[in-house]
Amino acid sequence: MSVVHVTIDGVDVTLYGKMDIGDLVAVAATLEA
Repeated sequence: MSVVHVTIDGVDVTLYGKMDIGDLVAVAATLEA
C-alpha cells in the first residue's frame, strides 16, 4: 500500500492504495478541469 500526498492549486489531496503514475495523472487532470 502506498500513500501519495500532493497539493494542487492549494488543495491537499491524499491518495491511498495501489496507484501508478497513470492514476496520478488522471486525478490531476480531473482536479484541474
